[in-house]
Amino acid sequence: MLRFSHPWLLLFIPVVLALGVYLHLSRKPSVVYSASSYFINPVNFRIFVKKYIMWLYILSSIAAILGAAEPLGKPIIINREKIGIDIVISLDLSTSMEAPDFSPTRFEAAKKIAMDFIKSRENDRIGIVIFAYDAYLLVPPTLNHSFLISSIKDLTPGVITDGTAIGMGLATAANALRDSKSPSKVIILLTDGANNAGYIDPVTAGQAAKTLGMKIYTIGIGTETSFTYNSPTYGYVYASTADYELLSNIASAENTSFRATDRGALKKAFEMIDKLERSEEKSEMIALSPSKSRFWVALATTLLALGFIGDRTFFRSIP
Repeated sequence: MLRFSHPWLLLFIPVVLALGVYLHLSRKPSVVYSASSYFINPVNFRIFVKKYIMWLYILSSIAAILGAAEPLGKPIIINREKIGIDIVISLDLSTSMEAPDFSPTRFEAAKKIAMDFIKSRENDRIGIVIFAYDAYLLVPPTLNHSFLISSIKDLTPGVITDGTAIGMGLATAANALRDSKSPSKVIILLTDGANNAGYIDPVTAGQAAKTLGMKIYTIGIGTETSFTYNSPTYGYVYASTADYELLSNIASAENTSFRATDRGALKKAFEMIDKLERSEEKSEMIALSPSKSRFWVALATTLLALGFIGDRTFFRSIP
């Protein structure tokens, strides 16, 4: 069945047709003769067409009405997949993240790869927690990824009192996701040290997050042996190694805890998380095929032009 966006406009079609019939029947000859016997077979092609050229205007009006009523195609059902989850990245901001075992530093490598990860997840709400001696929610989960990335770009280690409060970083991330309605809630914890600050035990924080239905990925960043380096900002700094046993206990499963001993391994860890965390929500929606009004508008314009040009050229009446 043909559908129209504005079907009430079709009521004008009978009015236009009635007007056309009335005008056709009420036409009178322009010259009255006393006898028609003087004219044998006066009707030729030109005169015949001239008699009906008015109907080009009538048909043009009907086509214009059909175009304005906007006929639509048959309804079709489309299956659409929506992908989107809520993620919070909890990022270690301790001074040891300036260690140069990653090019140029651990933190700059982590920041660059995290930003690439955010760019690849355009349908996800993503937030950022930063932690050192304490933890802070920098940006709550949002789809405004440009603001999120600009906030990460401005970060540098040392803006928070030094330390590594892993439990605080986890608890703050879990709190940011607590009211989320997403079917999948993910925490990505990235650190290069052992827990040495804060008043929340990391394992307890991790268990609480899992109880709330959150999935935890942990990434330990840095070489497997500690070393001392000369920082241009802080002088000689001790670069620790991550507590991989603790991170493994915090993670939701064995395949959700990663060791990133170089930049390539760190990038691979984020790529693995990207592949594992893809939730698909299928929904059915009804859509209509594109409007057919353009055809009727074009037809109306063509018929109007033919009538107008014909009436004033070849079929023009000469007084």
